[in-house]
Amino acid sequence: CRTRCTAAISLVQGDFPSLRHHIWSVAPRENAMRAMHRFCSGALLLAAAAHAADELQLDFKLNNGNLFPAVGLGIGNMQRDRIPNVLGTAMLQHGVQLVDTAMASNTDAALRDTRGLQVVTKVWYTHLGYGRTKLAVEDMLDGLNGCCAVTMLIHWPRCRDDISWMHCAEEERALPQRVKDAGPAPAEDAWKGSWRALEEFYAAGRLKNIGVSNFELDDLNELLSSCKVVPQIYQGNAWQLWSR
Repeated sequence: CRTRCTAAISLVQGDFPSLRHHIWSVAPRENAMRAMHRFCSGALLLAAAAHAADELQLDFKLNNGNLFPAVGLGIGNMQRDRIPNVLGTAMLQHGVQLVDTAMASNTDAALRDTRGLQVVTKVWYTHLGYGRTKLAVEDMLDGLNGCCAVTMLIHWPRCRDDISWMHCAEEERALPQRVKDAGPAPAEDAWKGSWRALEEFYAAGRLKNIGVSNFELDDLNELLSSCKVVPQIYQGNAWQLWSR
């Protein structure tokens, strides 16, 4: 079982030469990996006690001042017809105010009639690049129909042929023409254009927070050295840290 943990923690803004010198707001004196490990371990325990979440103030303040719940519900792999009932129970009985999903999961329609939630969703690697990411975000916001405050992440920095379930060329060929017309097939560094697109949506007030997922250290350092908006959220796999 590969456990995912949304790192609801904030990169501190500042002029640092390397991610190793960035610190997480929830653990000011620890390095990023140790702080993330601490957070993710705590988040998993909190999720096990989610029935008490409405009585506990389990929010973190991100680097933009926004509050972000520490407990949420992942619906990406959930059957779509089950989402409304499961989500309603989670909200009413357990005080859950955060949902995690992704563009690849196509769950927008199941959320569009829900109010009062924060939603984390993600741009898939087929839609990397400025034009394609703009199209993807517009489509996801239209699908959600203003139901929720949206945090948008870049799901992966690139498609990788060394990952068995990624089929880069095949997925590119299968894309609708409107996606291909929006921009070229993603290059190695297409995520840079994607981040610029997210910054524009964020500056326009259409996204509550922006961030990245599955970025390795080199990509994170490059992002932090060039971005106008420092990511508010990093999402990674907690299981990667268990052996550290």
